[in-house]
Amino acid sequence: MALIALSSSKNSQKEKLISTSDFVVRPRNVARYCVNRFQKLGSWLNNYNKSRWAIRFKVDKEISIVSLGLYGPPDTLMSKYHIKVEILNEEMTDVLAASEVNKDFKIVDGIFHVEFTSPVAVDPNVWYTASFFITKGHATLGASESGKPSVLVSCGLNSQIPVTFEFLPAKACNTDFQIPEIGFQQNKWNLQLETTT
Repeated sequence: MALIALSSSKNSQKEKLISTSDFVVRPRNVARYCVNRFQKLGSWLNNYNKSRWAIRFKVDKEISIVSLGLYGPPDTLMSKYHIKVEILNEEMTDVLAASEVNKDFKIVDGIFHVEFTSPVAVDPNVWYTASFFITKGHATLGASESGKPSVLVSCGLNSQIPVTFEFLPAKACNTDFQIPEIGFQQNKWNLQLETTT
């Protein structure tokens, strides 16, 4: 138990010891949201072998990216993945954040998320690239005709804050039928609004 020394008065040299256990610390719970850009799965599979998949995205408000959602295996026999996810600048020359995972995924024909170690802050109205490498396994893909170029997500208390995502194929990678979801969290603009309502 740590102790903090405080002066008892301006003219006194005596010190009063206060235990830090007297202070109550309550961490703020930050809400998380998810944007989905595909309406349905595609009808074909892909044999991933050191493949890179990427999309460009931008948002109209300041947020932080916490994870990338990826389509899972078509069956449990093909569920061993080694994956590296990245957030890069639009030209794909500067890696802003990266995370790797090597494990078995048991989600069949669904979406699983790979999280970043820390939230990745992105600025509004700036294009970024979300990318991932996969060196093992098979997975389903999104149906190209169901891909949405723009998606609005309602955030904040009572869903009163709209966040709009826009999507484009990545400049250096034309394989954009993966990364169906991006997980993100609210930043200061949401928290301030929620605490004043």
